[in-house]
Amino acid sequence: QWSLEVEACRSLKTHQEAVVFCGRNSSGAPHQLPSLEFRNILHGRIYNPIESVFVADATIDSKAWADLRNCGSLESLKIQDCTISESESGFAGLSRSVSMLDIRSRTLSRKHLQQIATLQGLTHLWLSPQGSIDTGELREFLSELRKLPNLRDFSLHKVDVSADAMSAIAELRNLET
Repeated sequence: QWSLEVEACRSLKTHQEAVVFCGRNSSGAPHQLPSLEFRNILHGRIYNPIESVFVADATIDSKAWADLRNCGSLESLKIQDCTISESESGFAGLSRSVSMLDIRSRTLSRKHLQQIATLQGLTHLWLSPQGSIDTGELREFLSELRKLPNLRDFSLHKVDVSADAMSAIAELRNLET
């Protein structure tokens, strides 16, 4: 797994200009690659895994999705000003450990929304699409979000929200914010 994550980091950083944050070393400095440290062994781990990825101003294609899938401990993914391809697995292929997803993207399709709604570990979801989302697609997506038992924080920006969509948001009973 360590070698898969190291390769994913290198690929994402060169191919997509991504910022990869793996955690902090013993001196508190952030890791940019999975690192091997003696203190990890004391905590029952062999290395500090990738915890967070930020991708900006890029195209998230099948190669980038494959790299993200190799990050088995990924908790947080932020996508900003990107074009997101419609990969078969895409968001749905991400690790079950993803709890925070922040998308400020050029494109967000029905397929993307359907895939996001399958991420059972999500606790925080922030969406700010730069294009429009069809009212029916939004209502369907919000209905699917009810299946996410851990979702506590949901934010939707730059989207016209109809009365139907507002009622669907109100049905998300676990939301705190």
